[in-house]
Amino acid sequence: MWRWPRSPIAGLVPLFPTSALISHYIVGSQRTVPELEETVGFSMFSLIPYLVYLVAVYYLADRLRLERSLLMGTLFWTAAAAILVLVRNRL
Repeated sequence: MWRWPRSPIAGLVPLFPTSALISHYIVGSQRTVPELEETVGFSMFSLIPYLVYLVAVYYLADRLRLERSLLMGTLFWTAAAAILVLVRNRL
């Protein structure tokens, strides 16, 4: 059963937008504003694979060893990200 974490910082730190800051700065300084807006818009969808990863690890953590549950979560993230990119490329 889920309960409020004693140390929420450990769950919040991965969401600090380090990579996003770097990539958005590069796009914003080398491309047009509409291209930056498109990049930021697609970045919002990156939360979907991350949520898939979190749900997988949450449900697998008490069923598998830690390493295996993290590996499976990563594989689920990879699959969700690939699907997201494929859907984006078809639209």
